[in-house]
Amino acid sequence: MPHSSRQRYSSRQLRQRGFTLLELVIAMACVGLVAGGIALSITTCINVWNRSAESAEIQQEARALLEMISRDLRGLYLGLDQRTGYLVEMEGVQVERGSRVDTFELSTHGYAPERFALLPDDMRQSWDPAARPPLTDYVAVRYEWREETSDQPAGLYRVTSAVPSSEAAAEGAPEGEGAASEDIAVISRQLISTSVVGLELSYYDATDETWVDAWDSTADPNRVLLDVSVKLTLRDARGRNHVFRTTVPISSY
Repeated sequence: MPHSSRQRYSSRQLRQRGFTLLELVIAMACVGLVAGGIALSITTCINVWNRSAESAEIQQEARALLEMISRDLRGLYLGLDQRTGYLVEMEGVQVERGSRVDTFELSTHGYAPERFALLPDDMRQSWDPAARPPLTDYVAVRYEWREETSDQPAGLYRVTSAVPSSEAAAEGAPEGEGAASEDIAVISRQLISTSVVGLELSYYDATDETWVDAWDSTADPNRVLLDVSVKLTLRDARGRNHVFRTTVPISSY
């Protein structure tokens, strides 16, 4: 039987030959593409998960802060005298360009025995009703931005103080000073957020039917406050700002 000059290989012999270099390169490239696609998909999923978690965390913090501020504003009653029921916005702090944190103080409704229990032990033990001015059912609340010091971080603070009755306040307050400037006993000073980079309040003046950027009920008690708009700006761990808004009706007249 004549033999052909071209060598013939069976399928078994071909399998025994293995892969050529070109085949190995093509196979490795395909594996690399598949592995890269899988790694990219996993990385994308992780980034989406982290962003979702950060967004949920910042939204939860915003809801808690807005609820706290709204609760204090809803407890405001300006139908009282100017020393017991008041809302005063003071000069704020420019935290960053285009954003500021307003400082404001108001008297919000509270329960006097409950506030008494919040006093520090040394103050509560020395609290003599005969020597101290009687308390009203209102507590003074101040929201203010504080810079970082050796014993406190920078952030938004909520300071609560005892509010004397109108008779005691009128007798003990220096002439010409408003309720917000009186020296009253501080109950607590609480850091409520380090993420706040902006807190701006606007007030709807029902008398002039317009929104204004400042309010002082002790200076002009005849102005009627109808709504307070709160704009809250928080910064997340990635340095992105998130803006939240709410409007609180003031049913105090």
